[in-house]
Amino acid sequence: MLVATMAATFAHGDNVLPLLSAAPAGYIFDQPRILTQQRLFGLAHGISLLAERCFEQPVHGEEVRHAYAAWQQQQRGTIALAQEELAHYYFGERAAEARWPDIVTALGLQNRLSLKSGSSKLMAACATLPQALLRYHNDLAAQFDLQAKLDRLTVAAATETQAEACKSILTGAASSALDAGIDAWRQKYSAELDQARQTVEQRWQEAQLEGSFDHWLNQARSRGRHQATAAHCEGLTTWLATPLADPGASFQPKS
Repeated sequence: MLVATMAATFAHGDNVLPLLSAAPAGYIFDQPRILTQQRLFGLAHGISLLAERCFEQPVHGEEVRHAYAAWQQQQRGTIALAQEELAHYYFGERAAEARWPDIVTALGLQNRLSLKSGSSKLMAACATLPQALLRYHNDLAAQFDLQAKLDRLTVAAATETQAEACKSILTGAASSALDAGIDAWRQKYSAELDQARQTVEQRWQEAQLEGSFDHWLNQARSRGRHQATAAHCEGLTTWLATPLADPGASFQPKS
């Protein structure tokens, strides 16, 4: 039985025009959850295109077919969620009309690989694809979880640094209240942050993320210092006691 690729599964008919997106082109770096979904969708699309080409190869076609079917089944929920959230991001009220090619177009992705049929590069890619699909960096569900944990840690680092900077701005009772507020915040979220740090540190190299974990944390701390203005510091203690101070809040889906 032929295993349909994600691109083919969600393809339009030839006579249907794609939807037009009103959202900005390119990756959305100030929305970590959407950025993660963009990257996961792009990865799923690239794997789909390669698998489709490999199906045609007489040497590796059947092996790739089985490996891709197993991978697609395992990642189906994560892929569907990425497609759904990106459809809402790009097309708003018309999200229900959006299909796979619409999101491909909105993201500016290619519809076909440049590898020539029968070329040594294509043959090598097809030969290694079954094993590559088993690796951590191609596990979309694991990557989504890792990115959620990484975002939680960077937000927490920014919050901690911001509180430290604000201590040098606030005085008297306001400074003491901030000390108590950040201590309560740490106590509330420390367990999940420790667990997130353990996962990220263990999986960083396998996930093939850019830079180092320390670099990500240093960038977050820099943001926290820049946010520590006098006006902002005055409201920080109150904010720390609200659900908005949850380090995982920014990665939650938009309602």
